[in-house]
Amino acid sequence: MKKLLVLLFMLTGFAISADHGIYLKVLENSPLPIEKVVEQVRLNVQESGYTVLAQKGISSPDLIRRADEKKCGYRGFILVLQDPAYTDFLASVGEKYIVAAFLKIGIYESEHGVQVNITDPETISRIVLNDLDDAQYNAACKQVIPFKTKLISAIQQQASGAKVTKAQEPVRSTEDLREASKDMFMMVGPMTFYDDEDQFPVIYSQSTQNVQQDIRKLIARVQKNLQSFRPSEGDREYQWTPKKADLKWKLTGMLYTPDSSAALLGLSRNRTEALSFLIAGKPRADAKNNCPGLDHSAAYPIEVLIYAEEGKLIMRTAREMFRMDMYFWDAGKMAFMEYMNLPKMLDNSIKKALLGNN
Repeated sequence: MKKLLVLLFMLTGFAISADHGIYLKVLENSPLPIEKVVEQVRLNVQESGYTVLAQKGISSPDLIRRADEKKCGYRGFILVLQDPAYTDFLASVGEKYIVAAFLKIGIYESEHGVQVNITDPETISRIVLNDLDDAQYNAACKQVIPFKTKLISAIQQQASGAKVTKAQEPVRSTEDLREASKDMFMMVGPMTFYDDEDQFPVIYSQSTQNVQQDIRKLIARVQKNLQSFRPSEGDREYQWTPKKADLKWKLTGMLYTPDSSAALLGLSRNRTEALSFLIAGKPRADAKNNCPGLDHSAAYPIEVLIYAEEGKLIMRTAREMFRMDMYFWDAGKMAFMEYMNLPKMLDNSIKKALLGNN
């Protein structure tokens, strides 16, 4: 009997360890007002040595709902963090891997109180590091776990609500992540950043003699382009929104490698947030909560990577169909079909926002 219990424990442990949620719930059902929870979490992470790169209210599906009776009234916030040691680790594996360096916290209201999710660093790294050989991949993924544990502990200290570690959808197995398995067959392609150029494409390149200087110049041009951005007619008309400002892309966080030879920018937009959370929550919406998709709030910001390779400064950002598969797969195939034109529209809008009309 004792041997059987040990065997069951081992099997159960293996099954749990093989499940990787894109999101990880770390605090559950806090009775405090959401502003208090945000303040508490921010203080916790700052005291643990994290740099808060950005804090913003996210746009709930209510933003794009005309009828008041359809609005849920729930709100959410995102915190974008940097752990300098984690950024250093990723850069030591390869500068291009700092695309995983943003540590994102989603704090949102529900019918049960305030919830806190993070994007699971282990899951994200297993996707981003996918082009390494097996030995390098397994070693690097193992080294990410202490960074993940540190982040969870930092958020949970002096916290209200139940302290939990629950993998949240989309959930994939270790094997699925390593094999870059397709989730939306014939629609998205393999779940990998670097083994398939189509998933995380180069959208801009230039020759460079001084990487650090040219990166800062390029970022300055991006900031100027963002300020002057005007959406195309198709972008404007894709989904109703009450304010023109909701269509402006904004920087939500920015970090550099230790030697400033690579940078990661975060991009977000109000209408895009609202629409993605509406789509993510549709299958689960009910009379008690018409905005369940807010539990995907830590999907933002969108990552834009700038680094040097073979004498060129290049800019990459994920193809939005791929990114939606990564962060919103659980919305289901019907949602992907219904909004099939959305990813391409976003690809074009993001490129125009970053690069201007050139």
